[in-house]
Order: sequence, then structure tokens, then C-alpha cells
Amino acid sequence: MLKFNEYHDSMYQNKISDIFVKSPVALFVIGTPAVGKTTFVKNYILKDRPNFKYISLDDIKLKVPNPNQAKTKRDSILNAFITKRHSFVYDTIGLDNLYDVVLKAKNNGFYVIIVYMLSPKQQTIIQNQNRKNIVDLEFIDYTYDRLPYLVKKYKDELSPNSFYWVARIDNDVKIFKHGDNGLEKIGKVKYVKESKSEILYAFDLDGTLLNSPSVYDILVGSGSEINYNSKVGKVFAKHLKKLNISPDDVVVDSVNKEISFKDGTNALDSQDIYNEVDSLGFDLYPNLLKRYNDSKNKAIITGRPKMTEDKLKKKLKEKGIKIQALYTYPYNENDYHAAWKAGVLTDLSKSYEEINYYDDREDWLNIIYAKLKLKKVRNVNLYLVEKDKIIKKID
Repeated sequence: MLKFNEYHDSMYQNKISDIFVKSPVALFVIGTPAVGKTTFVKNYILKDRPNFKYISLDDIKLKVPNPNQAKTKRDSILNAFITKRHSFVYDTIGLDNLYDVVLKAKNNGFYVIIVYMLSPKQQTIIQNQNRKNIVDLEFIDYTYDRLPYLVKKYKDELSPNSFYWVARIDNDVKIFKHGDNGLEKIGKVKYVKESKSEILYAFDLDGTLLNSPSVYDILVGSGSEINYNSKVGKVFAKHLKKLNISPDDVVVDSVNKEISFKDGTNALDSQDIYNEVDSLGFDLYPNLLKRYNDSKNKAIITGRPKMTEDKLKKKLKEKGIKIQALYTYPYNENDYHAAWKAGVLTDLSKSYEEINYYDDREDWLNIIYAKLKLKKVRNVNLYLVEKDKIIKKID
């Protein structure tokens, strides 16, 4: 978990100075789940203004699990704060209820401050795994798409007395205030790490959680010829066209389950085939899937390309795999997967006491091991798996 460092240098104190106005204050901190709103409020706002009331729908849901009842309870509490003219901080995503409560606060003489907190999506996804109330990755995606539009409407249509942007990148948090001349940087604080006590279980996808078919099986199946009418077959046909090769020059060896060109070269060296999500296997490995499902903190790190991420999420959801964090390959090069995975694990290692990573590619695991050793990452354990069994630890 992370918290704000308590700075005593006056240049960093009270940068959201509006919280000291004489009127009652209604402060709305909005942003995607897991961006760090609660930490910011409790360690940077309430530290200076402990008399402010604090409300969060997440906290209410711990006592009132029913979503509709929780929202009714939230509205009742907010109405009470406004009626009694108590200064308050509302920690919220910002997707609903903001118009009514902001206008009601303004009409009752409150000084209204809106703080929009944001950070890179991948950083938020990692932070999400450290929360008590973990949210679905799809919802994080939705809020990243929706909030920028809503934030502009809130600023333009609600006309708060003050509007702040708080941008967090890694451990640096910069505070900006929206004025007549646009955004003005007015402050900076730091996040510092506490002791890490969480364990992350990370998994490769094909051959690890999924019993994925070979490219031969995808293209040929139980027959003896390539089915060019299938989705993957059409992708392969486009691949041949790019190489200026006729389908007549493709040789199918049904005995050895190989596909080659007439000149003897391998015809299956095409990342394009794996860009099609229909190439996913239909069989799940039950033992490793159980380990995945039983893990509090979990992630999938797959070499499947970034361009197919949305379709991949949908396909995995259909298979009953709940996605907490999904990392997909962002490059076009076919030979960089292992080094990329090492980079992802290195970044994740900063947020966890221990990481256990499972993959069916021993050659990739050896490269990952070497990269982690070079970067002196010591809290990542690598395990080779084969057909739903853990074969050995790489060390």
C-alpha cells in the first residue's frame, strides 16, 4: 500500500489553500478506482482539516452491500452534511450524482472545490490489485473512457469555485489549479512506499491457463487440408498474399502435422495467426486455473498482441476467466516477448513482496530469469509448467 509523505517544508504545504476559506467547504475528489483518491484525501486534505466530514461509497458498501441501498445511504448522508452546513469531502469516481449534490451545496452557501485525480492506466491497474475493493478491469477501462468527458462538463457547467487537477505518475504527485489562463502548476507531493506484504500470482495464457491448439490444428483440424474459409484460414491467406505465395504452393503434411512451402521453408512463422482470438484454445487447464482463481492478487501476462486486447478480454470472459489485470504484448517484433515480460515483472515487483510467475516456455523463462537477475530483482519466482503441472522452478 502507499501513503503520502508528511512534508513539513512550507513550500509543499496547503497547496489546495481553498480548504481554509471561512464558508463551509464541499470538496469533491473524483477519479477512476484505485487512482489514489482516498490516500490523497486522508493524508493530504484531512491532515490539514480534520474537522471535515469524509464520505466514500466504498466505505458505505462495506456495511451496506446492496448497491441501491448503499447509494440511498450515501445520498442521505450528503444531504445531512449540506443541511447542517458541515464541511465535507466526497471521495467518488464521479460517474453519477455529482450534479444534484454540487448544485445543492452551492445553493446552501458552500464553497465548492472539485479535484480530478488521474494517473496512467497501467499504474492504476497495478494499484487496483492492492485494494480491498478490487474492481473489474472492464470497469477501469470504462471510467478512463468516460471521465474526461464528464470532467469537462463538471468544470464548464457546474462552475465550481475552484477546480484542481492532481496528476500522479509513479511516486510523483503534481497539483494544478485551473485559472483564467488555463492550468497552473501550484504544488508537488510525494508518495512513499510502506512495507509490501502482498503476493501476486501471474500467469502466461496459451499453454499455461489454456490448452491452446497448435497452429497446424487451428488451420487444418482433423482434416488434411487448410480451411481457408475459417477466420484463421482467411488470416493465413492474407499472410500468403503478403508473401506473394499461392495456396497451391503450400504443402500440408498430415502425418507429422506440419505446413510448409514447396521450397521446404516453414509456412507457420506468422504472428498474424495469433492476432486472431479464434485461435484461443477451448480447453482450460483445471489445476492452474484453480490456482489462478484462488489467488487474491492475480495477473495474466500474455504474448498476444495489444491490438487484440478488447476481443481477448471478451473471449476470456466467455470462458469464465475473471480478469483482474491483463498485460498484452505492445510491439510488432516477434522475438521480444521474453524481454517484455521481464520488464512487466520488474515493474510489478516494486508493488509486491513476492511474485510467482508461471509459463510453459522454458526458453522464455531463462531469458526472463537473466533479465531479472541483471536488474537485481529478487522477489520474483519463475515456474515452468507443462500440461497443467508445475515442472520446476527456474533458478
